[in-house]
Amino acid sequence: MPLYQIVTVLSKPITKTNLKHRLSFISLINLGLALLSAAFLLYYVVLANGSSSSEYRISNLQTELNYYQDLNTALSEQRNEVDNSQAVSDFVARSGMIEDGNTLYVFENGNVALGSR
Repeated sequence: MPLYQIVTVLSKPITKTNLKHRLSFISLINLGLALLSAAFLLYYVVLANGSSSSEYRISNLQTELNYYQDLNTALSEQRNEVDNSQAVSDFVARSGMIEDGNTLYVFENGNVALGSR
């Protein structure tokens, strides 16, 4: 095929219907790209929101863990003070308590003391 025939085949005149088909095809491609971009943007927003909420939750749980560790330390110190027999002896001496071996209990398991026998 000679070169002038190829040029004439490739350079067909643009008619109104041909132009409408080309524009509608380009519009469909643009619309598809816009929808795809919107979908990716929505995915990014959801992903970023999930990531930041997870980081906030981890930070909040870490703060709560630190609080309970401090509370555990304080309670352990209090328990050690109570378990220390010397501290108990000192408290008994300061309070003027005496030992009573003849205690009458209201209940069999010894929860409530009635008085001495």
